[in-house]
Amino acid sequence: MKIRIVFLKQLFFKIIFIDKYLLRKFRRRDIGILKIKENYLVDIPKSGSSSIKHLAGLNSNRYKFLFYIFGFKPVHNSVIPINNLDQIKKQKKIILFIKSPEQRLYSVYKEKVLENNMPFNYSLIKNNKVNFIKKSIFPTSVNKKNNFLDFCNKIIYLKNYFIEKEYNNFFDKHLISQYEHVLNLNSYYPNIKDFMLVIYPIENLDLILGNLFGEKKILKVNSTEKNNYDYDKDLKISNIINEIYYKDKIIYQKLLESKKGFLELNFQSFKNI
Repeated sequence: MKIRIVFLKQLFFKIIFIDKYLLRKFRRRDIGILKIKENYLVDIPKSGSSSIKHLAGLNSNRYKFLFYIFGFKPVHNSVIPINNLDQIKKQKKIILFIKSPEQRLYSVYKEKVLENNMPFNYSLIKNNKVNFIKKSIFPTSVNKKNNFLDFCNKIIYLKNYFIEKEYNNFFDKHLISQYEHVLNLNSYYPNIKDFMLVIYPIENLDLILGNLFGEKKILKVNSTEKNNYDYDKDLKISNIINEIYYKDKIIYQKLLESKKGFLELNFQSFKNI
């Protein structure tokens, strides 16, 4: 019954925001840059994405009605990335938040695997790569029977397989590194090189967004609760951070060491980090 309710709710949201759903499909772009009150913010899955989309969604009367009247938070249905980057009030800056790659990866596992209430398993591969999944000689999905170490090892195995076969990155967007997500913006926004990237650690999300939009407390949407599981040991055994998320590790460490509390880089400097 619970699964059916979740499915029907998602279907309802798609119908309510059918215009945005079709536009997303037409552009073939699910993530990118959002414009909120004369500010540009990068939408990176599992790095404050839902909270940022909630703020963007407040510009939609449909979203505000569902949120304030019924308590629904269809953030992923109500918001789509902008199509072009234009100068805003003479400020050519784009804000983004970076999370510790260790925390981010376990957060994906916890939300998409352990807390998965859908009737199907979590796919490590993009939904539109059906042919790859059919031809694959090994499982490309995980379920609650797979522990976190299994999850990490499957990702590593797939990554090596992609490299061996010279495939593109077929990973689900939640598994693509934060660094790669930012690099991919160049294909959607060629003039991103004219903007400065202002990068904050995710721990400052409340403070920065609060100052920008006058919100005393930023609503946490789809965030996973902390637990006492020591996932660091599984990360060390698999070595997945160094193998796949090493750039994220470098960026996050630079943020922690920054006396300013943030990094300000042009696109090329970020690429060369």
